[in-house]
Amino acid sequence: DVTVDDFRGAYQEFGPDRIKSDVLAFDVQLPDERIQKNLNIKRIDPVYEIKRIRIIDGEPTVLEHTYMPVKLVPELILIFMMNLASNLEMPSENFLHWVLMMKMSKSLM
Repeated sequence: DVTVDDFRGAYQEFGPDRIKSDVLAFDVQLPDERIQKNLNIKRIDPVYEIKRIRIIDGEPTVLEHTYMPVKLVPELILIFMMNLASNLEMPSENFLHWVLMMKMSKSLM
């Protein structure tokens, strides 16, 4: 089983051949009070709102609803728009994980 707070995530647990994600919604907005508190950000800090369905072995399994501060991965909107414009799938989770890890490691330096 994979829990919501499992750092490895479902992708690592099941592997690229068994898991797929379909993005249902992608938006940038200012956070409400609850999101500000949970993410420890200010009202003026924009967040991505991402809704996606996780499909494991061809079966819809999990509906994820994520808020992420734009400042963590500011280029994510560009990646999304380029892929949308070229009608390609969203970047793989390995790529998004790598981008996020690079951002985190730079902030620790």
